[in-house]
Amino acid sequence: VGASREAVSKAVSTLRRHGWIEWHRRRVIVHDLQALREHART
Repeated sequence: VGASREAVSKAVSTLRRHGWIEWHRRRVIVHDLQALREHART
């Protein structure tokens, strides 16, 4: 991907803060797929 660990951590934290995902060990649970899609477009 070419992203640093810090950048990925920051991005995941943002998604969790919005309540769009949960992150547990090796599992990611998506709570709001539409919000993720809209965020990806920006």
